[in-house]
This record gives sequence, C-alpha cells and structure tokens, in this order.
Amino acid sequence: MNAAAEPDRWRRLEALFFEALDLDPAARPAFVEQSCGSDVHLRQELQSLLSSSDRTLADLRRPVEEVAGEVIHEASPQRIGPYQIVRLLGEGGMGLV
Repeated sequence: MNAAAEPDRWRRLEALFFEALDLDPAARPAFVEQSCGSDVHLRQELQSLLSSSDRTLADLRRPVEEVAGEVIHEASPQRIGPYQIVRLLGEGGMGLV
C-alpha cells in the first residue's frame, strides 16, 4: 500500500470501528463482513480493535460500577421526612427508585 493511501485507510477503519461500536455486539460480525468485503487485512484490523475495546470496557466497567455503587449508597439518605428507605425497588436511565 502506498503512503498516500494510508491516512484514508485509517480514516475508514476509524469510521467503521465507531459505527460497529454503536451496534449490538451480536450484529457486529455481519457488519464487519459486509463493510470490509474482500479486504481481509481491514477485516482483521477491525475485528482486533473491536475485541480489544470489548476487553478494555469490561476491565473498566467492574471497578467503575463498584465505586459508583459505594458513592450512591453513601450519598443516599436513609430517611426522607417521616419515611424510611428500606430497599431499592428499581433502577434505569439515570435514576434509582
């Protein structure tokens, strides 16, 4: 590959990577296959990036969730007026009930 084409290749790889990240993980293999076509090297690079990002996110998710849970628990009042908080009913979006 010539040096002039390299920046275009990286831009394409980056665009495909971020597009794939927006997909459900189960849909990614078909997306990679369709997007890369017969370019085996591009397919391998994209799969490698996706695999690495999955491992990185998994490694980061656990400690972040643990710290967030501790902060939420410590910041949550045990009473609101005459009412006592007994247990968590549910969570979603950006709130807890």
